[in-house]
Amino acid sequence: MGRKIIRRGAKNVLGMKIPEDSPKPIQAAEKPHKNRRRPVHIVASPESERLAARARTVRANRLSKQLEAGLLAKTQVEVPAAAVEVIEWKRLLEETVPVEAAPVVVEVAPTEVGVATKVPARLLRINVPTGIGDFSWIYSKLLAMKLPMDVVVAKGHPPRLVPIAELLPSVYSMSVGRVGYEIIDANKVGPKTSRQYLLDWPADVVIPISANRHLEQGNRIETWLPELPVDHHYKVEISPQHVAAAEALLPYKDFVCLFAANKKTCEAWSGWMAPQWCDFMQLFRRRIGDLPFVLIGAGWDIGLGGEIACEAERTGIPLTDLTGKTILGASFHIMKRSKYFIAFPSGMAVFGHVLKIPTTMFYPDCLQNMIGTFDSPEARETNRFYETPFCSPSSLVDWLINVYGIKNKI
Repeated sequence: MGRKIIRRGAKNVLGMKIPEDSPKPIQAAEKPHKNRRRPVHIVASPESERLAARARTVRANRLSKQLEAGLLAKTQVEVPAAAVEVIEWKRLLEETVPVEAAPVVVEVAPTEVGVATKVPARLLRINVPTGIGDFSWIYSKLLAMKLPMDVVVAKGHPPRLVPIAELLPSVYSMSVGRVGYEIIDANKVGPKTSRQYLLDWPADVVIPISANRHLEQGNRIETWLPELPVDHHYKVEISPQHVAAAEALLPYKDFVCLFAANKKTCEAWSGWMAPQWCDFMQLFRRRIGDLPFVLIGAGWDIGLGGEIACEAERTGIPLTDLTGKTILGASFHIMKRSKYFIAFPSGMAVFGHVLKIPTTMFYPDCLQNMIGTFDSPEARETNRFYETPFCSPSSLVDWLINVYGIKNKI
Protein backbone atom coordinates (compact mmCIF):
# COMPACT_ATOMS: atom_id res chain seq x y z
CA MET A 1 0.00 0.00 0.00
CA GLY A 2 1.21 3.50 -0.72
CA ARG A 3 2.12 5.84 2.10
CA LYS A 4 0.07 9.03 2.42
CA ILE A 5 1.97 12.15 3.52
CA ILE A 6 0.50 15.54 4.33
CA ARG A 7 3.01 18.28 3.60
CA ARG A 8 3.65 21.19 5.93
CA GLY A 9 1.67 24.21 4.78
CA ALA A 10 -0.95 21.95 3.12
CA LYS A 11 -4.48 21.43 4.39
CA ASN A 12 -5.50 18.35 6.30
CA VAL A 13 -8.67 16.33 5.79
CA LEU A 14 -10.57 18.81 7.95
CA GLY A 15 -9.68 21.64 5.60
CA MET A 16 -7.40 23.24 8.21
CA LYS A 17 -3.97 24.52 7.24
CA ILE A 18 -1.12 22.65 8.92
CA PRO A 19 1.25 25.14 10.64
CA GLU A 20 4.52 25.74 8.83
CA ASP A 21 6.44 25.06 12.04
CA SER A 22 5.11 21.52 12.38
CA PRO A 23 8.19 19.45 13.29
CA LYS A 24 7.62 16.85 10.62
CA PRO A 25 5.03 15.68 8.09
CA ILE A 26 2.11 13.72 9.43
CA GLN A 27 2.25 10.15 8.18
CA ALA A 28 -0.55 7.67 8.20
CA ALA A 29 0.01 4.09 9.32
CA GLU A 30 0.98 1.69 6.54
CA LYS A 31 -1.57 -0.88 7.65
CA PRO A 32 -5.23 -0.30 8.53
CA HIS A 33 -5.81 -0.22 12.27
CA LYS A 34 -7.19 -3.52 13.54
CA ASN A 35 -9.01 -2.23 16.62
CA ARG A 36 -12.73 -2.80 16.60
CA ARG A 37 -14.62 0.50 16.65
CA ARG A 38 -16.17 1.23 20.00
CA PRO A 39 -18.55 3.99 21.06
CA VAL A 40 -17.20 7.08 22.77
CA HIS A 41 -17.54 7.10 26.56
CA ILE A 42 -16.25 10.36 27.99
CA VAL A 43 -16.32 10.61 31.76
CA ALA A 44 -18.13 13.91 31.97
CA SER A 45 -21.75 14.99 31.62
CA PRO A 46 -24.75 14.30 29.35
CA GLU A 47 -23.66 17.31 27.31
CA SER A 48 -20.28 15.71 26.63
CA GLU A 49 -22.01 12.50 25.55
CA ARG A 50 -24.13 14.56 23.14
CA LEU A 51 -21.02 16.25 21.74
CA ALA A 52 -19.32 12.89 21.29
CA ALA A 53 -22.28 11.50 19.37
CA ARG A 54 -22.36 14.59 17.20
CA ALA A 55 -18.63 14.18 16.54
CA ARG A 56 -19.12 10.68 15.15
CA THR A 57 -21.91 11.86 12.90
CA VAL A 58 -19.98 14.85 11.59
CA ARG A 59 -16.92 12.74 10.78
CA ALA A 60 -18.97 10.12 8.97
CA ASN A 61 -20.84 12.74 6.94
CA ARG A 62 -17.64 14.56 6.02
CA LEU A 63 -15.95 11.41 4.73
CA SER A 64 -19.08 10.38 2.82
CA LYS A 65 -19.34 13.76 1.08
CA GLN A 66 -15.64 13.76 0.18
CA LEU A 67 -15.90 10.31 -1.34
CA GLU A 68 -19.06 11.20 -3.29
CA ALA A 69 -17.56 14.42 -4.65
CA GLY A 70 -14.30 12.76 -5.61
CA LEU A 71 -12.37 15.15 -3.39
CA LEU A 72 -10.26 12.45 -1.84
CA ALA A 73 -8.80 11.42 -5.18
CA LYS A 74 -7.81 15.05 -5.88
CA THR A 75 -6.43 15.99 -2.50
CA GLN A 76 -4.56 12.83 -1.54
CA VAL A 77 -1.05 12.18 -2.80
CA GLU A 78 -1.56 8.51 -3.62
CA VAL A 79 -4.47 6.14 -3.00
CA PRO A 80 -7.82 6.83 -1.29
CA ALA A 81 -7.11 4.04 1.21
CA ALA A 82 -4.34 6.16 2.69
CA ALA A 83 -6.79 9.03 3.13
CA VAL A 84 -9.05 6.74 5.11
CA GLU A 85 -6.11 5.94 7.37
CA VAL A 86 -5.56 9.63 8.11
CA ILE A 87 -9.15 9.86 9.24
CA GLU A 88 -8.57 6.62 11.16
CA TRP A 89 -6.06 8.20 13.53
CA LYS A 90 -8.47 11.09 14.11
CA ARG A 91 -11.15 8.51 14.95
CA LEU A 92 -8.78 6.75 17.35
CA LEU A 93 -8.04 10.02 19.10
CA GLU A 94 -11.76 10.46 19.61
CA GLU A 95 -12.60 6.97 20.88
CA THR A 96 -12.15 6.68 24.62
CA VAL A 97 -12.78 4.04 27.23
CA PRO A 98 -14.42 4.86 30.55
CA VAL A 99 -12.18 5.31 33.59
CA GLU A 100 -14.08 4.67 36.79
CA ALA A 101 -11.44 6.36 38.95
CA ALA A 102 -11.45 9.57 36.92
CA PRO A 103 -13.15 12.28 38.95
CA VAL A 104 -15.22 14.88 37.16
CA VAL A 105 -14.83 18.54 37.98
CA VAL A 106 -18.00 20.43 37.08
CA GLU A 107 -19.35 23.83 37.98
CA VAL A 108 -22.72 23.77 39.72
CA ALA A 109 -25.25 26.52 40.29
CA PRO A 110 -28.04 26.45 42.91
CA THR A 111 -31.61 26.54 41.64
CA GLU A 112 -34.99 26.83 43.32
CA VAL A 113 -35.45 23.07 43.32
CA GLY A 114 -31.94 22.03 44.20
CA VAL A 115 -28.56 22.02 42.46
CA ALA A 116 -28.25 21.89 38.69
CA THR A 117 -25.11 21.22 36.68
CA LYS A 118 -23.99 24.13 34.53
CA VAL A 119 -22.65 22.81 31.23
CA PRO A 120 -19.97 25.05 29.68
CA ALA A 121 -20.90 26.67 26.39
CA ARG A 122 -17.46 25.81 25.01
CA LEU A 123 -14.86 23.20 25.97
CA LEU A 124 -11.19 23.08 25.03
CA ARG A 125 -10.84 19.41 24.02
CA ILE A 126 -7.24 18.21 24.17
CA ASN A 127 -5.40 14.90 23.78
CA VAL A 128 -2.34 14.85 26.06
CA PRO A 129 0.55 12.62 27.22
CA THR A 130 0.17 10.46 30.34
CA GLY A 131 2.57 12.17 32.75
CA ILE A 132 1.45 14.72 35.32
CA GLY A 133 4.52 16.83 34.56
CA ASP A 134 3.80 16.61 30.82
CA PHE A 135 0.28 17.86 31.49
CA SER A 136 1.44 20.56 33.92
CA TRP A 137 3.36 22.34 31.14
CA ILE A 138 0.31 22.22 28.85
CA TYR A 139 -2.06 23.35 31.59
CA SER A 140 0.19 26.27 32.62
CA LYS A 141 -0.20 27.66 29.09
CA LEU A 142 -3.79 26.76 28.19
CA LEU A 143 -5.12 28.43 31.33
CA ALA A 144 -4.77 31.66 29.34
CA MET A 145 -7.45 30.38 26.93
CA LYS A 146 -9.96 30.75 29.80
CA LEU A 147 -11.91 27.68 28.71
CA PRO A 148 -12.73 24.56 30.73
CA MET A 149 -10.72 21.59 29.48
CA ASP A 150 -12.05 18.22 28.36
CA VAL A 151 -8.88 16.12 28.64
CA VAL A 152 -8.32 12.83 26.80
CA VAL A 153 -5.20 11.14 28.16
CA ALA A 154 -2.93 8.97 26.01
CA LYS A 155 -3.26 5.24 26.51
CA GLY A 156 -0.62 3.97 28.87
CA HIS A 157 0.12 2.19 32.11
CA PRO A 158 0.22 3.18 34.87
CA PRO A 159 -2.59 5.78 34.61
CA ARG A 160 -0.55 8.49 36.29
CA LEU A 161 -2.46 11.56 35.14
CA VAL A 162 -6.07 10.62 35.94
CA PRO A 163 -5.99 11.55 39.68
CA ILE A 164 -4.92 15.12 38.88
CA ALA A 165 -8.39 15.99 37.51
CA GLU A 166 -9.93 16.68 40.92
CA LEU A 167 -7.08 19.04 41.86
CA LEU A 168 -7.14 21.42 38.89
CA PRO A 169 -10.19 23.71 38.69
CA SER A 170 -9.98 24.28 34.92
CA VAL A 171 -10.23 20.55 34.15
CA TYR A 172 -13.91 19.94 33.38
CA SER A 173 -13.55 16.24 32.56
CA MET A 174 -10.86 13.63 31.99
CA SER A 175 -10.83 10.25 30.29
CA VAL A 176 -8.31 7.79 28.86
CA GLY A 177 -8.05 7.43 25.09
CA ARG A 178 -7.12 4.53 22.84
CA VAL A 179 -3.95 5.91 21.27
CA GLY A 180 -0.51 6.20 22.82
CA TYR A 181 1.93 9.06 23.16
CA GLU A 182 3.63 8.28 19.84
CA ILE A 183 0.55 9.22 17.81
CA ILE A 184 -0.02 12.39 19.81
CA ASP A 185 3.64 13.34 19.41
CA ALA A 186 3.57 12.73 15.63
CA ASN A 187 0.43 14.80 15.07
CA LYS A 188 0.63 17.49 17.76
CA VAL A 189 0.08 21.15 16.97
CA GLY A 190 3.28 23.10 16.25
CA PRO A 191 5.15 25.05 18.96
CA LYS A 192 4.25 28.39 17.34
CA THR A 193 0.53 27.64 17.14
CA SER A 194 -1.57 30.75 17.76
CA ARG A 195 -4.45 31.27 20.17
CA GLN A 196 -6.82 31.78 17.24
CA TYR A 197 -5.73 28.52 15.61
CA LEU A 198 -6.70 26.65 18.77
CA LEU A 199 -10.02 28.48 18.93
CA ASP A 200 -10.73 27.65 15.28
CA TRP A 201 -9.99 23.96 15.75
CA PRO A 202 -13.16 21.92 15.01
CA ALA A 203 -15.11 21.37 18.20
CA ASP A 204 -15.73 17.72 17.30
CA VAL A 205 -12.02 16.80 17.18
CA VAL A 206 -9.64 16.72 20.13
CA ILE A 207 -6.41 18.72 19.78
CA PRO A 208 -3.27 16.55 19.99
CA ILE A 209 -0.89 18.64 22.07
CA SER A 210 2.42 18.19 23.89
CA ALA A 211 5.28 20.44 24.99
CA ASN A 212 7.69 17.57 25.71
CA ARG A 213 9.82 17.70 22.55
CA HIS A 214 10.04 21.47 22.68
CA LEU A 215 11.45 21.40 26.20
CA GLU A 216 13.62 18.35 25.58
CA GLN A 217 15.38 20.33 22.84
CA GLY A 218 16.36 22.98 25.39
CA ASN A 219 13.70 25.59 24.52
CA ARG A 220 12.02 27.69 27.19
CA ILE A 221 8.35 27.10 27.98
CA GLU A 222 7.61 30.74 27.11
CA THR A 223 8.50 30.07 23.44
CA TRP A 224 5.97 27.23 23.17
CA LEU A 225 2.55 28.62 22.13
CA PRO A 226 4.18 32.06 22.53
CA GLU A 227 0.93 34.04 22.34
CA LEU A 228 -0.19 32.44 25.61
CA PRO A 229 1.42 33.60 28.88
CA VAL A 230 2.65 30.91 31.24
CA ASP A 231 1.34 30.57 34.79
CA HIS A 232 4.27 28.96 36.60
CA HIS A 233 2.48 28.60 39.93
CA TYR A 234 -1.17 28.02 39.10
CA LYS A 235 -3.84 27.05 41.62
CA VAL A 236 -3.92 23.45 42.83
CA GLU A 237 -6.94 22.61 44.98
CA ILE A 238 -5.80 20.38 47.86
CA SER A 239 -9.01 19.63 49.74
CA PRO A 240 -9.45 19.38 53.53
CA GLN A 241 -9.97 15.65 53.01
CA HIS A 242 -6.54 15.37 51.35
CA VAL A 243 -4.98 17.32 54.22
CA ALA A 244 -6.65 15.16 56.86
CA ALA A 245 -5.61 11.94 55.11
CA ALA A 246 -1.99 13.12 54.92
CA GLU A 247 -1.80 14.38 58.49
CA ALA A 248 -3.13 11.07 59.79
CA LEU A 249 -0.09 9.34 58.28
CA LEU A 250 2.62 11.83 59.27
CA PRO A 251 4.44 11.00 62.51
CA TYR A 252 6.73 14.06 62.33
CA LYS A 253 6.31 17.81 62.52
CA ASP A 254 9.49 18.58 60.55
CA PHE A 255 10.94 16.24 57.95
CA VAL A 256 12.53 15.93 54.51
CA CYS A 257 10.34 14.43 51.76
CA LEU A 258 11.73 11.99 49.18
CA PHE A 259 10.34 10.59 45.93
CA ALA A 260 12.33 7.72 44.40
CA ALA A 261 9.92 6.47 41.66
CA ASN A 262 9.92 2.83 40.52
CA LYS A 263 12.89 0.52 40.26
CA LYS A 264 12.61 -0.25 36.56
CA THR A 265 12.71 3.41 35.52
CA CYS A 266 15.53 4.18 37.96
CA GLU A 267 17.62 1.38 36.48
CA ALA A 268 16.93 2.57 32.92
CA TRP A 269 17.90 6.16 33.77
CA SER A 270 20.81 5.29 36.09
CA GLY A 271 19.04 6.94 39.00
CA TRP A 272 19.60 6.56 42.72
CA MET A 273 18.80 3.13 44.12
CA ALA A 274 18.38 2.21 47.81
CA PRO A 275 22.10 2.47 48.73
CA GLN A 276 22.43 6.01 47.28
CA TRP A 277 19.24 7.23 48.96
CA CYS A 278 20.38 5.86 52.32
CA ASP A 279 23.87 7.32 51.88
CA PHE A 280 22.26 10.70 51.26
CA MET A 281 20.04 10.45 54.34
CA GLN A 282 23.00 9.55 56.55
CA LEU A 283 25.10 12.43 55.17
CA PHE A 284 22.17 14.84 55.56
CA ARG A 285 21.70 13.95 59.21
CA ARG A 286 25.42 14.07 59.89
CA ARG A 287 26.20 17.37 58.15
CA ILE A 288 22.92 19.32 58.12
CA GLY A 289 20.49 18.25 60.84
CA ASP A 290 18.80 15.33 62.57
CA LEU A 291 15.60 15.52 60.56
CA PRO A 292 13.64 12.34 59.78
CA PHE A 293 12.49 11.44 56.27
CA VAL A 294 9.17 10.63 54.58
CA LEU A 295 9.14 8.62 51.35
CA ILE A 296 6.15 9.06 49.02
CA GLY A 297 5.14 7.37 45.79
CA ALA A 298 2.34 5.60 43.95
CA GLY A 299 1.45 1.92 44.11
CA TRP A 300 3.77 1.10 41.22
CA ASP A 301 6.70 2.59 43.20
CA ILE A 302 6.38 0.17 46.12
CA GLY A 303 9.24 -2.11 45.02
CA LEU A 304 12.03 0.44 45.31
CA GLY A 305 10.29 2.13 48.22
CA GLY A 306 10.35 -1.11 50.17
CA GLU A 307 14.06 -1.59 49.48
CA ILE A 308 14.84 1.94 50.70
CA ALA A 309 12.73 1.41 53.83
CA CYS A 310 14.48 -1.89 54.64
CA GLU A 311 17.93 -0.39 54.15
CA ALA A 312 16.99 2.65 56.26
CA GLU A 313 15.78 0.42 59.08
CA ARG A 314 18.97 -1.65 58.91
CA THR A 315 21.16 1.45 59.18
CA GLY A 316 19.05 3.23 61.83
CA ILE A 317 17.72 6.06 59.66
CA PRO A 318 14.30 7.41 60.78
CA LEU A 319 12.16 6.97 57.67
CA THR A 320 8.41 6.64 57.22
CA ASP A 321 7.57 4.84 53.98
CA LEU A 322 4.23 6.07 52.60
CA THR A 323 4.77 4.65 49.12
CA GLY A 324 1.43 3.49 47.74
CA LYS A 325 -0.46 4.72 50.82
CA THR A 326 -1.63 8.18 49.72
CA ILE A 327 -3.67 9.67 46.92
CA LEU A 328 -2.17 12.47 44.85
CA GLY A 329 -3.72 15.37 46.76
CA ALA A 330 -2.45 13.96 50.07
CA SER A 331 1.03 13.49 48.58
CA PHE A 332 1.07 17.14 47.51
CA HIS A 333 0.20 18.18 51.07
CA ILE A 334 3.04 16.06 52.45
CA MET A 335 5.41 17.72 49.99
CA LYS A 336 4.22 21.16 51.11
CA ARG A 337 4.65 20.26 54.78
CA SER A 338 8.24 19.14 54.29
CA LYS A 339 11.33 21.26 54.90
CA TYR A 340 12.78 20.11 51.58
CA PHE A 341 11.73 17.82 48.71
CA ILE A 342 14.13 15.67 46.67
CA ALA A 343 12.77 13.79 43.67
CA PHE A 344 13.51 11.52 40.77
CA PRO A 345 12.84 13.25 37.38
CA SER A 346 9.07 13.16 37.34
CA GLY A 347 5.84 15.06 37.51
CA MET A 348 6.12 15.07 41.30
CA ALA A 349 9.23 17.23 41.00
CA VAL A 350 7.48 19.47 38.46
CA PHE A 351 4.67 20.00 40.96
CA GLY A 352 7.25 20.76 43.62
CA HIS A 353 8.03 23.78 41.45
CA VAL A 354 4.36 24.62 40.81
CA LEU A 355 3.60 24.53 44.56
CA LYS A 356 6.66 26.66 45.44
CA ILE A 357 8.22 23.88 47.51
CA PRO A 358 12.04 23.93 47.92
CA THR A 359 12.88 21.10 45.53
CA THR A 360 15.77 19.25 43.94
CA MET A 361 14.89 17.54 40.67
CA PHE A 362 17.33 15.02 39.23
CA TYR A 363 17.78 14.44 35.48
CA PRO A 364 19.09 11.47 33.49
CA ASP A 365 21.66 12.02 30.74
CA CYS A 366 18.99 11.83 28.01
CA LEU A 367 17.03 14.80 29.43
CA GLN A 368 19.78 17.20 30.49
CA ASN A 369 18.85 19.68 27.73
CA MET A 370 15.58 20.19 29.61
CA ILE A 371 17.30 21.70 32.65
CA GLY A 372 16.25 25.34 33.05
CA THR A 373 13.45 25.26 30.47
CA PHE A 374 10.31 25.65 32.61
CA ASP A 375 11.25 27.14 36.01
CA SER A 376 10.06 30.57 37.04
CA PRO A 377 12.60 33.43 37.31
CA GLU A 378 11.92 33.75 41.03
CA ALA A 379 12.48 30.00 41.69
CA ARG A 380 15.72 30.13 39.73
CA GLU A 381 17.08 33.27 41.41
CA THR A 382 16.39 31.97 44.93
CA ASN A 383 17.59 28.39 44.20
CA ARG A 384 14.23 27.18 45.45
CA PHE A 385 14.02 24.85 42.45
CA TYR A 386 17.32 23.09 41.79
CA GLU A 387 17.71 20.99 38.63
CA THR A 388 20.77 18.75 38.36
CA PRO A 389 21.96 15.60 36.62
CA PHE A 390 22.08 12.59 38.91
CA CYS A 391 25.06 13.27 41.17
CA SER A 392 26.63 11.65 44.21
CA PRO A 393 24.86 11.99 47.58
CA SER A 394 27.81 13.98 48.94
CA SER A 395 27.65 16.44 46.01
CA LEU A 396 23.98 17.17 46.69
CA VAL A 397 24.65 17.69 50.39
CA ASP A 398 27.49 20.08 49.50
CA TRP A 399 25.14 22.10 47.26
CA LEU A 400 22.43 22.23 49.92
CA ILE A 401 24.90 23.58 52.47
CA ASN A 402 27.08 25.88 50.39
CA VAL A 403 24.68 27.23 47.73
CA TYR A 404 21.14 26.88 49.01
CA GLY A 405 22.08 27.57 52.66
CA ILE A 406 19.76 24.91 54.02
CA LYS A 407 21.06 25.13 57.59
CA ASN A 408 19.49 28.56 57.92
CA LYS A 409 16.17 27.44 56.40
CA ILE A 410 15.19 24.32 58.33
